Amino acid sequence: MFNRETDISVATSTLVKITILGLILFFAWTIKDILILLLISITLASALEPLVEMLLQWRIPRSVSVVAVYIVALAFVVLIGFLVTPPVIQQFQQVTNNDFLASEISSKIGPGSFLSEFNLTEIVSKNVQSLANQFNDLSENFFSRTLGVFNGFIEIVTVLVVSFYLLAEKNGMKNFVYTLVPKESQPKILHIVTRIQKKIGLWMIGQIIVSAIIFAITFIALTVLGIKYALVLAILSGFFELIPYIGPFVAAIPAIFFAFLQSPTLAVVVMIMYIVLSKIEGYVLVPKIMQKTVGVSPLVILVAILIGFKLAGIFGILLAVPVVAVIQVIIEEWDTLRDRS
Repeated sequence: MFNRETDISVATSTLVKITILGLILFFAWTIKDILILLLISITLASALEPLVEMLLQWRIPRSVSVVAVYIVALAFVVLIGFLVTPPVIQQFQQVTNNDFLASEISSKIGPGSFLSEFNLTEIVSKNVQSLANQFNDLSENFFSRTLGVFNGFIEIVTVLVVSFYLLAEKNGMKNFVYTLVPKESQPKILHIVTRIQKKIGLWMIGQIIVSAIIFAITFIALTVLGIKYALVLAILSGFFELIPYIGPFVAAIPAIFFAFLQSPTLAVVVMIMYIVLSKIEGYVLVPKIMQKTVGVSPLVILVAILIGFKLAGIFGILLAVPVVAVIQVIIEEWDTLRDRS
């Protein structure tokens, strides 16, 4: 009888816990856009924290340090946008222009062309329009999904204000944690949040450095080789650097394609260039810069990136690794949390 009552009690307790967990997940899904903005704010604050700490070592007041870091960061973004946006828009318009793309390809599939010598003209010509339409649709869907999550000036201001508050307050993150958790759990939770913040900050800085290096190398190499749309292709290379291992190969596909439109030999050279670049990334950049920042399996990161893109487009990709870092730290600290509870 006693065992039966115990089993019923355990089953009821488990059912209650599952129900509560389900309600929490449902509520989190309902406000996922707000949570994404909050996570972006924390990620931004974590990335800028090392710069603020560096200025603090020079005995510059924290408020002045934060303002200075924000001004420099925003000025850098505005400058890059001012210099890069016009040519990027122009090149994207050309790339997504079906008539323009068809005229470029027609020179490679007409009589006397490289493809006609191998009787591949008909096969390629049947897929040209489909390829152009898919590229155009991909661009539209990619940016529309992204803008669906981050679709207004208010959201941008919210991220800047929240991240600024977390940085400007001497114990901004500490106070934020203390408002959310019970007093008895505050020290341990603060320890976990501090670990997460440090890991995210190091990852963000490392990722920016790696992506910038890949962008610069790609842009210089493609420009020297005379490849059209070098700026757009270099930006894609820098962005796809967020995706471990397969990212460089995905970025290589359009570069090889447009190089082929100019010369089959040039396409081979570009392919070799991307292979060498992937080796530099895999054996030099990532081990030296990124290896000790997150310490998560590339497969786990890849799955997280795919899920992030499905949920929130480009910002889901950007937040995938920080979320994985959060989960990793929580798992590592789980036994301690359970013992304390």
